[in-house]
Amino acid sequence: MRVALTTIVLATACTASGPPPSTPQPVTVRSTPDSHETAETAQRTERQARFETFLDENAAAVGGGDAAVLERFVDPALGVFLITNPGAFIAVTHHPTLAALMKSSPAVELPERIALGCSAAPDYVRRDDRIPRFSCETETWDAAAGCTHGSLRSTELQRFAGYMLEYELIPPEPGAKFIARTKSVEPNVSHYVFSTAAQRGLFFGQVSGQWRLIYVRAIEECSA
Repeated sequence: MRVALTTIVLATACTASGPPPSTPQPVTVRSTPDSHETAETAQRTERQARFETFLDENAAAVGGGDAAVLERFVDPALGVFLITNPGAFIAVTHHPTLAALMKSSPAVELPERIALGCSAAPDYVRRDDRIPRFSCETETWDAAAGCTHGSLRSTELQRFAGYMLEYELIPPEPGAKFIARTKSVEPNVSHYVFSTAAQRGLFFGQVSGQWRLIYVRAIEECSA
């Protein structure tokens, strides 16, 4: 019994006299940016700089609605789309040229109102990823009044074309082909310019290294 007690005391003494447990030290881990993400950010920055140069060089035509100059930005192979609301429903139409678009029946007021009213690039406010939206309840825009430009991943062409097919505003077979066309063209859109005063937007993207006008947005807010 005495031997057992001595063993316990010795074991306790050894434990007490040993070095204190080490305190965990904070370790700083430096995250390395993903190479793909870094390259994508650099490409987006470069593309934005190119668009702003394009806007500076063509501010009078883009803001003033010079149809003759804007026509040069329509790709002959792609044509140009129009999103408008001739009635209670938003419609998407495709046209071979801007001149044909401006003569189309859904765009009754477009020839008079294609001008955005922004005469110089400094007139524009930068806003990426989302165009200004209008609230019918408060009758206000969610952006500063005036002219806006920025980068954008557009989805409106496909979305509104899909609604037209869903609600049988276009026949199924040509409707499916039309949606396929919007899906092939819309990914080219990378930038926009928009005027809250005119309620008009022009949507651009680079095709084969050239800036092209992909579609015009001419929706009369809260008109239904």
